[in-house]
Amino acid sequence: MQNQPEEDAGKVLYREGGVTWRIIARHYVNMNITFAKDVLPALSGVAEYVHMGIPSAGKYLAGLWEGNLEEQLLWCSYDSAKCHRPPSYTTPSFSWASRIGSLRWKSPSAQSERIFNIVEARCDVQGPGEFGQVVDGNLKLRGQVAQVERRLEQQKGLVRGKKASNS
Repeated sequence: MQNQPEEDAGKVLYREGGVTWRIIARHYVNMNITFAKDVLPALSGVAEYVHMGIPSAGKYLAGLWEGNLEEQLLWCSYDSAKCHRPPSYTTPSFSWASRIGSLRWKSPSAQSERIFNIVEARCDVQGPGEFGQVVDGNLKLRGQVAQVERRLEQQKGLVRGKKASNS
């Protein structure tokens, strides 16, 4: 039995562990959508193609795919000075769609060790299907906690938050 054109399109849109999907999302956020709440509903048709073509992509969770959610959570704002949250709720904060501004994903190295597990990932959407406007969602992780000490380098006359002396 041959694949339907929609299935083939979905495979192209998600190939290589979601890399193509991340490229689509990155370019999409740069389109300056008028209303932040419209970002995910506008992408819903593309998301449906992915879902049909790659069932292993898993559930669609506010612009991310459950099948490789650990890697897709590695998004960050490209220019945090120009990035901000919309004035009203659009998506859970774990989603790149919760921010207005440019976006990129960090790639884990081959030697990366996963230090957390996803216990639960959920999104509730308004309207039919699973690709509409998100009204609620959460993500529960389990992992190790480590103490981190932050040190400021001597830069611009500051050392550990205090003005550096010239002695």
